[in-house]
Amino acid sequence: MEIHHPDKPINNWRDFFIHMGTVGAGLLLAFAFERSVEAVHHRNQVHELHEALRRDSENAMTQTIRLDDLESQQIKRFSTMADQIRTAVAHHQPVPPPPPISHGDYDLPNDPAWQAAKTGGLVTLLPPNELQSYAEIDDTINNVRESWRARNEVDRRLNASLAQFHSGYNNPTPPDYSSATPEELRQLALVFYEDVAARRRLLRMARELHGGELAISHGELSLAKILDSEKHSFDLP
Repeated sequence: MEIHHPDKPINNWRDFFIHMGTVGAGLLLAFAFERSVEAVHHRNQVHELHEALRRDSENAMTQTIRLDDLESQQIKRFSTMADQIRTAVAHHQPVPPPPPISHGDYDLPNDPAWQAAKTGGLVTLLPPNELQSYAEIDDTINNVRESWRARNEVDRRLNASLAQFHSGYNNPTPPDYSSATPEELRQLALVFYEDVAARRRLLRMARELHGGELAISHGELSLAKILDSEKHSFDLP
């Protein structure tokens, strides 16, 4: 900002105070204008951030519904296969054919707008209660992803166990148990049950996330409301 010298010489105190008053008023107006422009800019940024976060929530709910559907099918299928094996061993009978394979895939939920806002420092424009709520959602997304990684690790062990029976958990060829010993079948059933437990943990985390995102989509931005909605997410199968 540039302050110009007075056009006329200052000859007395009256001229001095008039000049200083004019300069002060100009400075105040300039600062007020600058702050108003900055406030409008921040409001626009917050509005755009809210819209991006809303889209994140909608996408996450779509992804968790898809995840829920496919994982629920796999939980049912693997539970049935484990029960079939256990019953066959207990009654010295052949293991019946497994249920049909559940086909499909899903994307893990994420929050790209929140991550970008954290990196760019825009989260500081949000009120504290919103910061806490979206941070909770981010933590729940991380829990979903960690549960998914744990499930994948058990899936690898299950595939390795099924390989000895010339199959895999998503292989259309049914396992060949004709030469399996009772102990091998019991161990296989245990891995199936372990896989079911890992999928249940993933499903529980995904449903908690869905509950939190659902609360946000309804305009609830207090941490207590988010936690309550996560806690009361729908029951596991």
